Amino acid sequence: MHDTLLTLGWNEYAARATERLGAIDESRLARVVGQHRRQWDVAGAGGLERAVLAGRRYKPDGTQRVTDIQPVVGDWVLIRRSDNPGKGEWPVIEEVLPRAGTLSRSAAGRNGQGQVVAANVDRIAVVAACSPPGSSEGARDRALNPRRIERYLTAIEAGGAAPLVIVNKADVTDEGPELAERLRARLIRVPVILASAKTGLGLDELSSFAAPRQTIGFVGLSGVGKSSLVNALVGEDRQRTQAAREEDARGRHTTTHRELFIAPSGALIIDTPGMREFSLDTSTAEEDLSAFDDIALLAEGCRFRDCSHRAEPACAVREAVARGELDPDRLRSYQSLKDEIVARDKAAREGRPVRSGR
Repeated sequence: MHDTLLTLGWNEYAARATERLGAIDESRLARVVGQHRRQWDVAGAGGLERAVLAGRRYKPDGTQRVTDIQPVVGDWVLIRRSDNPGKGEWPVIEEVLPRAGTLSRSAAGRNGQGQVVAANVDRIAVVAACSPPGSSEGARDRALNPRRIERYLTAIEAGGAAPLVIVNKADVTDEGPELAERLRARLIRVPVILASAKTGLGLDELSSFAAPRQTIGFVGLSGVGKSSLVNALVGEDRQRTQAAREEDARGRHTTTHRELFIAPSGALIIDTPGMREFSLDTSTAEEDLSAFDDIALLAEGCRFRDCSHRAEPACAVREAVARGELDPDRLRSYQSLKDEIVARDKAAREGRPVRSGR
């Protein structure tokens, strides 16, 4: 395999994904490293190129979803180059290889279909942020909301990537260690890093999760400092950054498109635009609530197998809440996400519009 493809993260899964296609000219293999409107930046043995999509891939057949056949950052693709490149014709993306480690969300205007945010990602970091002293309750909730983090984690688990949580901007307050510790106690098995892109706090620990040829994606609301963390890992200002407005913690959507960078360590890093909302993809199932496996373990002690943990007698989960062993807000978060999935599936079966939470 060409060294450039290996540098871009080519691995055993990608190799298996091409087996069904038979012998392939390596010059046709590329990875999507930038996504624009109807144009994609791809990198491969031939270097960095701007590519377009084969017309037949814009519309799925009856068995496909748009998001499954159109490329996103991180995808491995097969491209076809013009026989007459001198005419200025761009390469054409003809095939998107099967994905591993995806992050998907429900997207408006797609008739309930999901939207893949990033593909072939080994780990996804959910970035939240500390708030300066004197910030309003709304601003603090926007910067760091455990329920929103759990929504991201549910989607990450469903997509097959490993999760990570970063509490950024620790330099703006003394509350950072306490906020991070609360999340560790609540999330249990998910690593939580307290960081500051400004001072360098936590960057060594973060770097340990970004190994050579491994892909790590960053997601979160605008203004939490995703691009600043990317810049710190990459070692240069590859992404523009702007401060969030302190009065409402709203960022300026400085990152306007998804892009993949290669860090000096050899890690591959995907930055994404800030999302005003994040709804679960319609393919997310109840079985994907493994981000709450602590509740699932407690539920094994409930009298009823279908216990909702609301009013049933002998509920081991509510008993754990009463003993102070389970955060009651975490239980409410779990119930809210489960209710959303059940209601959405019922609506889909009945042919009603599918609505999602945030």
